[in-house]
Amino acid sequence: GRYLVMIGGSVASVDEAYQEGQAIGQVRDSVLLPDPHAELAAALNNRPTTNESEAMAVFETLSSPALLRGLDAALKTTPIQLAELRLSDDLGGRGLGILTGTLTDLTAALDIAEQRAGDAGWTIARTIMPRVEPLVRTIVAAGTSLRDCTGHIPEGAEMMEG
Repeated sequence: GRYLVMIGGSVASVDEAYQEGQAIGQVRDSVLLPDPHAELAAALNNRPTTNESEAMAVFETLSSPALLRGLDAALKTTPIQLAELRLSDDLGGRGLGILTGTLTDLTAALDIAEQRAGDAGWTIARTIMPRVEPLVRTIVAAGTSLRDCTGHIPEGAEMMEG
């Protein structure tokens, strides 16, 4: 199986723990963020808020560290917001981030995120939705994890009897 280990604290203590972890065993991927972007750090503890924006982007990586590397760089260099952060949970070790902002800013952010995620093919998918329906915003705000999703029946949908 895979394990995700996250450590917080002073830069020196986290760096020491990081170096020990690297030396102990087989590490598939890792990241050390001495000064993570405030939105990224906050999203590790709380669900990000979804705001009104022109567009929405999805960024998926093969590992959570690759996602954190990419999103940290994108958030620090472009005026975008983090709408969802999923680290490994129900994703087979993968990472998933949803970003909001303008189409131009999100295009630049995805380029930066893909570059920082790593050159070993760590990026699985990246896409931009230029015009986001209010229902999609509502669903993302509720959470993209299956356990967080609520049922929704679109108006006019055909229903099977029985």
